Amino acid sequence: MVRATRPSSSPTHSFGGRVQYNAGPFEFGLQAKRTGKRYINDENLPLSGYGSATVSGYTLVDLDARWNLGETPWGNQAAIQLNITNLFDELYVGGFGGSLNAGSSPFVQIGAPRAASLSFVIGY
Repeated sequence: MVRATRPSSSPTHSFGGRVQYNAGPFEFGLQAKRTGKRYINDENLPLSGYGSATVSGYTLVDLDARWNLGETPWGNQAAIQLNITNLFDELYVGGFGGSLNAGSSPFVQIGAPRAASLSFVIGY
């Protein structure tokens, strides 16, 4: 009998959504993505020495805010924008090289920490 397995590094579920609000010259956005647990190897068996067959799921939340300043003296539109990724500084496994069997350890990459950027935007 062949057991059905899920490919390694493929989440059991994933979903997300975004909310955006405009108030005059201001725009605000909030988005979230939930990724379920992922199997470490293609056999879906516990990794030798690790005791688990999966890596935990995670939720990422991003925030953005924009202030539309209007037209510049040169006729271009200008804005100031703030973006914050991983708002709650979630520690998560961003990716890993899945392996075919439970006897080998994959390379694991930790996901990006919280980061913020402030931009001055000019349209042309």
